[in-house]
Parts: sequence; structure tokens; C-alpha cells
Amino acid sequence: MKRFFELIFALLFIGGLSGCISPSPVVVTDTVGPVPISRLPSAKGTLIVYTEFESSFGDPENPRRAEYRVSSLDDKVIAIVPGPSAYSDPDSVELEPGLYKVTTRVSRLGRVVVPVKVDARRRTVVYLDGSGNVATSDQGRPVVTLPTGMIVGDRATP
Repeated sequence: MKRFFELIFALLFIGGLSGCISPSPVVVTDTVGPVPISRLPSAKGTLIVYTEFESSFGDPENPRRAEYRVSSLDDKVIAIVPGPSAYSDPDSVELEPGLYKVTTRVSRLGRVVVPVKVDARRRTVVYLDGSGNVATSDQGRPVVTLPTGMIVGDRATP
């Protein structure tokens, strides 16, 4: 009987720990690159990320976009961008030209990591709210998609 209770305790303990472990993120393998027709005056590039809407706990009448994190390829956090109000466009982030990772949550998938390429004087746009299907699908350019088929943005060129 003692072994039975030890076994039950061990299973409950392991089960409790598994609730604390987050599942592995969905990592997109293709890199999102700059929009072809974007020329900016700055020597830096601009990143704009459309994240999904979340209901605000304090104000359910005013949903916000989810925040996202921009990091280097070696996981050094460059910026944590809070989600703006649902009634305003996402903030743009100026970055040095290079390769980065965008991490945020997407419904039905959990945490998603999208590699992005930022070029000087160009705008890179990532759509993690479903609007990429409308914004890029009929442009005839190669696109990056999530495993669900949702278009995330234009595929980067080498």
C-alpha cells in the first residue's frame, strides 16, 4: 500500500511539473524579408509586426495587440514591443540591417518564432494576425507561411 501512495505521489508531482513546462515554440524556417516597394530615408531598416488582438484584463472594451520580442539570432533581446490599442497601427521598430527573430503568441499554435531580415532603408512587415493573407497573397511574390497556412510575410531574398 505504501508503494501505491508513493507511485500516486510521483505521478501527481510529475504531472504538476509538466504544467509548468511550456511546449516548444513553433519555429518558422523561412525568413520574412523587406517589402519590395519600400524606400525609407533612414539608413536603418524598419520592422512592423501585426500581432493578434488580446482582450485587456482591465478593459475588455479596448482590446490590444499582443506584445512581441525582437532578438538577435543568438537570442540577445533587442526590443520588447508592447501591443498598441486595437484602434491604432502597430509601432515600427528601427533596426540596424541584419537578421533577427520575432517571438510572440499565436492562437492555436502558442509561441511562434519568425526569422526576419531587415535591410537598410527598407520596411519589413510581419503579419501574425491573419491579415497577411489579404496583404500579400495576390501580389505574386514568394511568401512565408505558418504551419496553419497563414501567410506571415514576403520571403526574404538572398
